[in-house]
Amino acid sequence: MQFKLQLLRQVLEKKMDRKKIRALMNFLKYYVHFDNQYNNVIFDKQIQTVTGRGETMGIEELMLDRATKQGEEKKSYEFVSNLILQTDFDDKKISNLAEVSIEFVQKIRSQLNKKNKAD
Repeated sequence: MQFKLQLLRQVLEKKMDRKKIRALMNFLKYYVHFDNQYNNVIFDKQIQTVTGRGETMGIEELMLDRATKQGEEKKSYEFVSNLILQTDFDDKKISNLAEVSIEFVQKIRSQLNKKNKAD
């Protein structure tokens, strides 16, 4: 348990991106189990103390969060696809307009090129 808490504290001190912190916490919470279930309860309470959150994320919140992220990614995909197909903007300009990474734009451009070659 001390290892998990030490890792949590180090991640929070480094001011990592919230997505990365959440992914790491989900991994620690759901995939690295304690033999004694009571330790899971203690760990959840200590997470609340360290993070200052009143309640840990429940399954419903987790599912809603994932669905929201998937919806945002789909919307970004459609927006970037339209910009690629309907403009002559370069990848950097598209990534700035769509507020996504250049790698995301390059991935979509590559997919669209493969699709056009197949047609």
